Amino acid sequence: MSDPSQQREERPLVPHPDDEAEVRAGFDEAERGEVLSESESAEYLRRLLAEPTTNQ
Repeated sequence: MSDPSQQREERPLVPHPDDEAEVRAGFDEAERGEVLSESESAEYLRRLLAEPTTNQ
């Protein structure tokens, strides 16, 4: 029996039609350099996790 991972064809990822607008917006932001660095992203998540939630 052969290894299934060796038989997989490499295919490009295609977003679900419901997500196309968000994915396109993300690519556009990345092309313009409007994305957070790894350290900025980590700091943003730390701040989100530290904020008290008001959804009750």
